[in-house]
Parts: sequence; structure tokens; C-alpha cells
Amino acid sequence: MKNLTHSNASALLDQISQIAGREPLLALLDLLEPVSALSAQLLYVAQPAARLLGDRGSQISILAQLLETPEGIAQMRSYLETPPHSDGDMDA
Repeated sequence: MKNLTHSNASALLDQISQIAGREPLLALLDLLEPVSALSAQLLYVAQPAARLLGDRGSQISILAQLLETPEGIAQMRSYLETPPHSDGDMDA
């Protein structure tokens, strides 16, 4: 994936899963998968507004990059299905 590092993606997914939980995120991922490319484009459009609201770490961009391809979605699903205390691998 272009410009997507394991540590950035895993840190973002950890942060989101701590807030929402892994199971709800997996359910949301199942719902978004058919329209993931559109979701990614919407996130890219929202990115300037997110920066104004404090997204200095480009989390929106990381999430959009993951949603952009089937491989990214598979990586997200694999990471979220891995128990939190084991070493999940985003390079699957």
C-alpha cells in the first residue's frame, strides 16, 4: 500500500478499537466493504476539514488508504480479528 506503514495503521486501529470495540468495528467493516472505495473518497474529501479540527497525524488519510483497496480491508479485518495482546500483522 502506498505510504502506509504498519505502525501508523496499527496505532490508528488500536485507538479506534479502544473507543468502539473490535466487534462493532468488524460489523461496520462488513457494512462498508461493498462501498469502501466510495467511503475512502469521502474521507479524502473530508481530510482538509479534519486538519482544521485537529487531525495533525493524518488519521483520516490512513483510514482512507486502508479502505481504498480490498487488500487494505483484508488487513484491517485481520488486525481486528487478532486478539489485542498478540502481535497482529498488517503486512498480511
